[in-house]
Formats: sequence, structure tokens, C-alpha cells
Amino acid sequence: MRDGILPPMSGEVNNEEWKHSNGAWIRTEVWACLYPALVEKAIRFLQENYTSDISLERTAAYVCVHPVHLSRLFRQETGQTFKNMLTQLRMEKAKELLRNLDLRVYEISESVGYKKPRYFSELFKEVTGMTPLEYREKC
Repeated sequence: MRDGILPPMSGEVNNEEWKHSNGAWIRTEVWACLYPALVEKAIRFLQENYTSDISLERTAAYVCVHPVHLSRLFRQETGQTFKNMLTQLRMEKAKELLRNLDLRVYEISESVGYKKPRYFSELFKEVTGMTPLEYREKC
């Protein structure tokens, strides 16, 4: 038997003490130690893939957990939702790109993962309090 991992005996399994994950039973205390690592892996996945059509479901599949579980872990470990983290990451990258006067707003929108420039501009204003062009003029 590996430490903290044990197939359950026949009969009832105490759900307070054991979690089932990917075909294995793991002690809850061991599983809880994995939470920060799962969230870190998910954040790295976001940082590497924010330019693509990324979703909670796709990220959850990458880290091998259920999307609802990943959503809860995100809030628990970071204090913010998955969607807010992704939006924040994309907006920070957009701010960097807006400093390049050669790029048009629609190009920046696409390069940070938004297919619709209008939606990007509205979201940018909601997050920063100014439109992408206003931000560009200020910086």
C-alpha cells in the first residue's frame, strides 16, 4: 500500500475521509494537498493558452478534474473565479499590446483570445474604465 492511497474494502466508504479520483481512492487529506498544485497547473495552462478559445471545461479536462470542482478550487485558492482570472490575464496582455501603436484594436482583440472586437472593447472598458483607444492615448 502506498501512503495515503488504498482501495476501499467492501462496504461503505467514508466520504469525509476518502475521495475517488481517476480510478483511485485517495485520502481526503492527501487530496487536499493536491488542490494548490491543480490550480497552479490550471493557471499555467491559462497563461499558455489565453489566446485560444479556452474554457473552464477545457482547462478542467487538462488538469483531470470536473469543471465544477475546478471552479470551486479556483475560488478557494485564488479568491477569484476562473472567468475573472482569464479576463484579468487577457486584459493585462491587451494593455501591453496597446502600447504598440502599429497594432489595431481588432488585432489586439484577436491576439488575446477575443473573436469579436466590439465585445473586447466593451469588456476592456468595463475592466479598466476606459476604451482601448482611450487607454492607448493615456499611456
